[in-house]
Amino acid sequence: KKKIINKIKILNLNFDKIILSPGININKCYLSKFLKKNKKKIYSDLDIFYAFYKNVSFTITGTNGKSTTCQLLYKVLLNQKFDVRLVGNIGNPILSTKKVTKNSIFIIEASSYQLEYSKIFKSKYSVILNLSPDHIERHGSLKKYVKAKFKLLINQLTFFILEHFVVWMRTAGLPTFRKLYGRIEQDLAPGKYEVEVSNQYEVRPFKGKKSLVLATGNVLGGKNYFLAISFLAVGGAAMFFAFLLCICSMSKSKNNW
Repeated sequence: KKKIINKIKILNLNFDKIILSPGININKCYLSKFLKKNKKKIYSDLDIFYAFYKNVSFTITGTNGKSTTCQLLYKVLLNQKFDVRLVGNIGNPILSTKKVTKNSIFIIEASSYQLEYSKIFKSKYSVILNLSPDHIERHGSLKKYVKAKFKLLINQLTFFILEHFVVWMRTAGLPTFRKLYGRIEQDLAPGKYEVEVSNQYEVRPFKGKKSLVLATGNVLGGKNYFLAISFLAVGGAAMFFAFLLCICSMSKSKNNW
C-alpha cells in the first residue's frame, strides 16, 4: 500500500539517511531545494546493498555494452554451477534479490545515475567498459558524467590512497598510539561543534570501532608522548655511547704515548 506524505510535512522532518531512486534528478524535482540541502544524507540502493552484503560482486559500468557484458558473465558463471545473481540497471532491482547466501555471486550493472548518489558502495571487481558523451541532460557536462562513472573505481582505491586511512588504522600492538590526523591552527571558542565523517570506512567485519580524539599540542606532541620519548631515549643513548667511545679512544692514545 502506497503512502503519500505532504510536501510541507517532509520539509519539517529531519532525516538521518535519504535513499533516493536513481531516476530522480535533484536539480529538477519537486523537492529540489530540500534534497540539495540534505545532499550529504543521500544514498543509493547500491549503498544499502553493500551495507548488508559483502559477497563477491562484479560491477560493470560504461556508456555502451554494459548489459551484454553482464549477460555473458552471468551465463558463464551459471554454466559453471555458481549461485550467481544478475541485478542492477539491467532490470532486476538489486534490493529485490532473495535467498542470498555467503556463496552468492552478484553481477551488477551500474548506471551513472546510481553511482552519482552512491557514497559507500564498492565491488570486489569493477569494470568501466568505455566512455562517451551520454546523459548530459542529467549530469550537466561530460566531466560530471565521467566523474560519476569513476566513483566506482575511486571507492575501491580509497583504502590505499588516502593517508587519513593509515592514521585511522592504528597498530594493534600499540593500542594507545595515535598519529596526528590534522591540526587546527586557530583557537576554538567555547561552544558546540559538529563533525562530519565523510570517509566511511567499514569496521563491522572485524568488530572494529571509530573514535574522535581531540588533544592540545605541545613540544612533545600533545597527549601522545610515545614518539617524543623514543626519540629522546635513542638520542640520549647515542650521545652516551659516543662520549664513552671518545673517552676510551683518548685513554688508549695516552697509553700508547
